[in-house]
Amino acid sequence: MEKEKIIFVIENDYHIRNYITSNVLDHLFKHYECFFFIDKKYKDNEHIDHLERKTFFTRSKNYYSLIFDLLMWRNREKSKSFKRRMIRTKGMSFHFDKKEILIFKIMRLGARFLRFLYFRLTYLMLGNSLLFPFVYWILNFLSQINPDLVNFIERINPKLVLYPSNAYSEMGIDLVKVCRKKGIRSTFIIDNWDNISSKSILWEKPDKILVWGEQTRQQAIKIQGFNPEQVEVFGSSRFDQYYPLRNSDLKSHFDFPYILYVGYSMPFDEAGLVKEIDTIISENKSIFGETKLVYRPHPYRQGKDSVDLSELKNTIIDPQLEEWYLEKTFKKERIAAPNLNYYPSLLKNAEMVIASLTSMIVESLIFKKKTLVIAYEEGNNPSSPFKVFHGYHHFDVLPETEGIDICYDFKEFKNNFLESWKNKDSINLPLLEKNRNFLTFNDDISFDKRLLRVCQEEIKKYIN
Repeated sequence: MEKEKIIFVIENDYHIRNYITSNVLDHLFKHYECFFFIDKKYKDNEHIDHLERKTFFTRSKNYYSLIFDLLMWRNREKSKSFKRRMIRTKGMSFHFDKKEILIFKIMRLGARFLRFLYFRLTYLMLGNSLLFPFVYWILNFLSQINPDLVNFIERINPKLVLYPSNAYSEMGIDLVKVCRKKGIRSTFIIDNWDNISSKSILWEKPDKILVWGEQTRQQAIKIQGFNPEQVEVFGSSRFDQYYPLRNSDLKSHFDFPYILYVGYSMPFDEAGLVKEIDTIISENKSIFGETKLVYRPHPYRQGKDSVDLSELKNTIIDPQLEEWYLEKTFKKERIAAPNLNYYPSLLKNAEMVIASLTSMIVESLIFKKKTLVIAYEEGNNPSSPFKVFHGYHHFDVLPETEGIDICYDFKEFKNNFLESWKNKDSINLPLLEKNRNFLTFNDDISFDKRLLRVCQEEIKKYIN
């Protein structure tokens, strides 16, 4: 009997890591004829060589990014993350690093004011209720649907298209348009914690959307406007392998006890914080003993500060990222997504975790670790932890999450750190699991089997 056809789209390194090298599509391979539609920049990627049915696409020109921006502005009251994103991505902040020379501040102030004026006027003129429907129609009319996508779908004629989405992708919009026209089912797999609440509004909606947890399900309904029956709490493919390993005896990457500090993607004085942690450990040997700090910089960090290891007595850089960090090669075009197989031991064997505002907060909770979250203000830094913590919708739940402590003031960091260390083994584990499940779902059925079940259900709804 001939197998039904499914298309799976791959656009970035994380898609390759989270779905191909992690083998979470294995059950689909057994039951369906799977075709892959892949960005041509990955034509020579060794991790996809084994895929038998693959076609590469070239991105086409369109005006979707302006529609996304206008919708973000028009819906800014639905999610405070939209306001914070506009300030950050459009350079509309009037805060400056306190260390910056005055003359440079003055020069940059004028440029930022003009940029602020430009974007504000653009949003007001093009995004108002009277004019926006016309602008939206024009921009859509001028945007050509990717011809590679159209040709591929017409050639394959699948029953279902699966797409890992960040809710801000031009390809996602084209996919829904083509699938709807041809009666093909479309399912988006939301790929990160903040995607639903911090990017923009999906104006072309797929038939089904798979989200991390109940938190993101509520956001998909309230912020994005999905019908409840379109949204399913599903978990994350990249976390799926963690659950069977978290209760296992995993060999440590290190021959000493350690505290793990996971860094921040946005610029702030992270080196100063690492130095402070190192000092606290040195001054409290009776408490910490031989414990060291393993500093894991964010793989795509934007900060230019760097630690001087010669000044630190108790700190090492995570070996997986050490070369990139020391050579300052943290650029997206040079770094593939870090291997997921490294994470379980790193998290499992940590005594506790100190976390900047990243999704590794969730990963720390999966491994049932006491986690001290950095959320303090830092001068006039527009990307200070305090501003980000209070500016992004998905962090709102953290103060009520079991296992999470939060540092709101750098002056209190030492006390917060020592208190978290003291209570690192005093966690209400059933409550932590309940809170974690609210953020990212997991049950006894593996991700690949859950995905197979969704595909079977969606294909039954296929309209020829």
